[in-house]
Parts: sequence; C-alpha cells; structure tokens
Amino acid sequence: MKMAKASEADLDMAMELCGALDALTGNWPTLPTALCKPDDDEPDEAFDCDDDRQCGTVLRHLLAIAERASLLRVVWGCAVMLDPRNKCVDPNADVIEHHPDAKAGHAAKLARPLDEWEEDMSDVLWWRFPVDEPPYCGTPNCSDWPGYHTHWTPLVVPSDPTPVGESSSERGAT
Repeated sequence: MKMAKASEADLDMAMELCGALDALTGNWPTLPTALCKPDDDEPDEAFDCDDDRQCGTVLRHLLAIAERASLLRVVWGCAVMLDPRNKCVDPNADVIEHHPDAKAGHAAKLARPLDEWEEDMSDVLWWRFPVDEPPYCGTPNCSDWPGYHTHWTPLVVPSDPTPVGESSSERGAT
C-alpha cells in the first residue's frame, strides 16, 4: 500500500496538536501553552471542560492548528509504515526499527574491505573501486581469484519468488 508522505508542515502540525491535546487531557488538565498568558511566573491556566467559554476557545485553537496541514497524512502514513505487509518496520521489535529484510538490503550495499572477510563466510561478491566491471563471485582462496579486488559485499540469496499457495500465473508472470 502506498500513501502520500507527510510533509514537514504536516508533522509540525501533528506535534503541536498532540501537545495541545496532551495538555488538555493530562493528570492536571491545563490550557495549551499557546493559549496561556506569556508570564513565566504564573502556572498554566487549568482547563475546565465544563466551562463553555474555555471549551470554545480551545476548540477554535485546535481547529486553527488542524487547518494548517494534514493530520490524515501523518496518521495514515504511520499506519502504512507499520503494516507488516510493507516490511518497513520489524514486526517483532517493541520500538520502531527497520524490518530485517531492509537491514539485510542496507548491509548488502555496504562494501567492506578485504581484511574483514573470513574464510567461514564462503563466497561473496568482490569489487574494485571505482566500479567499472561486474563483481567477482567467490573467495580469495579460489584458483581463479584475480587478486586485485579490494572490497566485498555479501552474496544475497533471493527469496523464493513464488509464495506458498500461489502459482506464478496468479502473480501475473508469463
């Protein structure tokens, strides 16, 4: 699933709106900071949800914040990012971390120097910089090792292209 990315204005608005709602709904509800008098010596004014005048002021303030950008893009963008089918975020982590497939993809792009390769790693892709030829696949112990490659990347083995229970014709392949 794809969703328009939240802009900086969308994120700023969402954070300000969350801050205002947090002030209104905390253990000791207060008016949002923007509605309080700019006097550092005075505590923030308490919020009384039964005070119609205060509620009107707060509602107008919240609506003014929300009108500046799209909260929908922030919330739905986060929902798309967290959807396990999109493989953006690790579904097993308690915090927002890259999905293991994304981590592997990033790691596969990072060229590592020859001295970091160890025999138990087996075949990898070997590169010379600047890259002006295809990589050599193998190890420095191979009989046809050219000897001039300085960096390597892991040899990424692809996933089975046909998910369990789905034929290639069902995916539109010919």
